[in-house]
Amino acid sequence: MSSDTPAQVATAAQITDALPLHELTLIGLFSGPDSHTALLRNRSGKIARAAAGQTVFGLKVQAIDAQALHGTDARGRSITLQLPAG
Repeated sequence: MSSDTPAQVATAAQITDALPLHELTLIGLFSGPDSHTALLRNRSGKIARAAAGQTVFGLKVQAIDAQALHGTDARGRSITLQLPAG
């Protein structure tokens, strides 16, 4: 395996303000044969993997599909997180 980073990846990794750093952000979605999981980043920079039914960073994950994570916050409000554009 090469340690060289492809130019396209290196350029994308250096985009300023690509992620909103002051809020919970969906940074990845993973599809398996029976379920989906999501990768989340909180405002302090911690990263966690989540599945439906789990509570992560105060968000109760209701469902994950190929485009978004759907959950409920501590106040009972429905939240939908989508991957950042770019």
